[in-house]
Amino acid sequence: MILSLLGLSVYDSKSIYKNNTTLSIKEGEYINSIDVLLNSYNDEKFIFLGTKESIDKHKDKFQYLISQRDVEFIEILKDDLNYTFSKIISILIKHKNEKILFDITHSFRDSV
Repeated sequence: MILSLLGLSVYDSKSIYKNNTTLSIKEGEYINSIDVLLNSYNDEKFIFLGTKESIDKHKDKFQYLISQRDVEFIEILKDDLNYTFSKIISILIKHKNEKILFDITHSFRDSV
């Protein structure tokens, strides 16, 4: 299972991602880490947490990939960290017997 916190960064340009980790990542050009994960893990369940704005941006950009994966979106409020962390903890407890890849690449950044 992949648990990812969405940010607002969805670029039109691509960056080269190399697999310098123990993760099963397909090397290549991608828009962001969400693009890498959706392309590298076809059979995993994805849970994305994000604000309405970040969810809408990612749904729009990755519509084709999302439609082919087991994806759940959970909306959080921008400034409610207590709710965000309680959702994360409840997801981790619910999936405690699964391997979980926790992606925080684009989260917890101040957009001001």
